[in-house]
Amino acid sequence: MNTLQETIEDFKLLESVEEKYQYLIQIGDKLPVFDPNFKKPENLVKGCTSRVWMSFEKDNLDYQFNFDSDSRLVKGILYLLFVSLQNLNLYEVKNLKFTTLQEIGLYQNISINRKIGLEATVNKVRSYAA
Repeated sequence: MNTLQETIEDFKLLESVEEKYQYLIQIGDKLPVFDPNFKKPENLVKGCTSRVWMSFEKDNLDYQFNFDSDSRLVKGILYLLFVSLQNLNLYEVKNLKFTTLQEIGLYQNISINRKIGLEATVNKVRSYAA
């Protein structure tokens, strides 16, 4: 798994929006396998057009978020969120400002529905860290 900074640098090498979308779909395959037992209604993120599942496990100060979606494009966005959460403490997660799509030049190209779904996912992540 690449770090967030490495992934951002990879995106900066791509010139067109189409190339960036292709790469976004590719990196979605890097998400850890989502346990099918967590694909329950209570783990669905409300507000997403595509189905997005999120699980959170905490053991003392250690925690793990996992994500899955029925959309390959959304899985790529979730991978960016997943790597941005690595090595953050829960206070940092609670105050997360997820700006990676802006940094790679794709935020302005995603639909309003995807933006709403992304915000719902980030808010759910923050709520688990509270």
